[in-house]
Amino acid sequence: MSLTEYISQLKGRRDSLESTFELTVAGVGNDLLQMVQDRIQSRGVGANGSAFKDYTEEYKKRKTGAGKFTGVVDYTLTSRMWSDTQQRIQNVSKSGNVFRLVIGPASEVNKKKFESLEKRDGQIPTKPSTEEIAIAKENLLTNINLQLFG
Repeated sequence: MSLTEYISQLKGRRDSLESTFELTVAGVGNDLLQMVQDRIQSRGVGANGSAFKDYTEEYKKRKTGAGKFTGVVDYTLTSRMWSDTQQRIQNVSKSGNVFRLVIGPASEVNKKKFESLEKRDGQIPTKPSTEEIAIAKENLLTNINLQLFG
């Protein structure tokens, strides 16, 4: 393959990457959301590694009675809050090529729940940890390299 052919092929892959980049970021966002949810539901800790404040005794009894108490604050009773938590891509540049990945509730009801949990616990429940962000960045770079260089 000549250098001209290689450059042409690389430009085609770059164009393909640009056209699918938002989907690529969305896929990484879904992975990141899953890591956050797994951390909270399995260990009951926030992004900084500290445990969330304990449930009230009344709520703990309710969860225990429903067979849902796992021993940690996992924000799971009916799963409505988690099913409403989504990743969203926001375009934050005029050129259209800078994106922000946001993880949080979609409905107003759950936005208020998350705000009260943040006030109560002193941390944003769905905030990714430094380690989770590093894994997501690595996954994104791996995906980009695969798209560019096969």
